[in-house]
Amino acid sequence: MTRVYPINSRMPDQRGHKGPSIPLMSAVVRLDDFLVIIDTGYPGPERFTKLLAQYGFRPPDFGMVINTHVHPDHTGNNRLFADARIVVSRTDYFFAREYSHELLATTDPEAVLAKYYPEFPPNRRRKFAPYARDLAVKYWSDDHIGPAVRIQWIEDGPELPGQITLWHTPGHTPGHYSVEIRDRDFAMLVTGDALPSRLFWKSKLRELVPRHNDAQFRVSKEKIEAFEGFILGGHDEVFSTADGRYVKGEVIEGG
Repeated sequence: MTRVYPINSRMPDQRGHKGPSIPLMSAVVRLDDFLVIIDTGYPGPERFTKLLAQYGFRPPDFGMVINTHVHPDHTGNNRLFADARIVVSRTDYFFAREYSHELLATTDPEAVLAKYYPEFPPNRRRKFAPYARDLAVKYWSDDHIGPAVRIQWIEDGPELPGQITLWHTPGHTPGHYSVEIRDRDFAMLVTGDALPSRLFWKSKLRELVPRHNDAQFRVSKEKIEAFEGFILGGHDEVFSTADGRYVKGEVIEGG
């Protein structure tokens, strides 16, 4: 039996945000006796370990980590899972590495943001650039996604459990992947930031953070919107595509 446990670690207050905290979602997938975690939240090993322990999980129990993309709120606790294979996009990693290195070396983060996210509006770029550099200073290291010996690049076709399929959903970042989990009459798509929340489902709402490529984002979003089943976005709870309603309960079960 396939079971999915949504893990909500919530976003930290990074910029004096005064409203309600934003969900930050990971997903534990139990496939009989094999455990997979999709995305690992912001760095905070002690807190993340406690969230897993609520369901009886420990990091050494996991055989695989899958990252939808290489932003720090989705890869921050990868190194907790010391015995797991880490499945992630090579394209996304090297894009994030080059971008972060330039931010760390520059006195003009706005220019770096313009180079790597040229479609981001200039007025937003000016406001976002100091925050982007601050993220790189706080969170980037070349090995933050885990030791090289544990990494398997998606582009090399790593072996995955039969219930899991990866969808290339670029746009938010160049190497973004969503994760489909399917078992008999059960289907879920973990979309990362290709569809960050139900608010974006079949709507024209735009997120405030930069997109790498708007046209790719829209194509990926349309592909996701054709999916039938449950969706878990990167920053929202699980909802059903059948009626758009949030799914109640802590565990989603397949056949």
